[in-house]
Order: sequence, then C-alpha cells, then structure tokens
Amino acid sequence: MNSKIPAPIRSLSDKQGITVLVLFSLLKGINKDSFDPAYVLESQEEDAVKENCQYFLSSARKMGATLFMVWEDIIKVNTSV
Repeated sequence: MNSKIPAPIRSLSDKQGITVLVLFSLLKGINKDSFDPAYVLESQEEDAVKENCQYFLSSARKMGATLFMVWEDIIKVNTSV
C-alpha cells in the first residue's frame, strides 16, 4: 500500500479526495498493526475497490470500531451514515 496521501483533505465528505486508501492511512495512524498492507490492492478497478472497502471495514471492526455502514457507502462517500 502506498502511504502517500493525495492533496490535503478538507472534509470527509470531499468526494474528490477521499478514497479507501486514504481511510487505510487514517486507520494506520490510529494503530499501525490494524491491517496487513499486503492485502490492500492498489488497483482502482471496481472489484479491487470493493475488496479494499470490505477489508477496511473488517479491519476497523477488529479494532473495536462500531460502524453503521456497508462498503458501498465508502465508494459513494455517503455522509448520511
């Protein structure tokens, strides 16, 4: 996983700057051992993004996060969840 984050993010509702890779970077900032970067796919193809979103949610839940969202909410940057 590339640790480089694109341009500064002003809000989590920013549809241009928020990707699942950014969310993994945030997760890594909380706990560097929260996920295995080898399982994070760099591809932006639909299937890879879906798998990354599912892995992100699973990793966050394993850390004890309570999440009221599904992987589609990450892709759509659904701010109402």
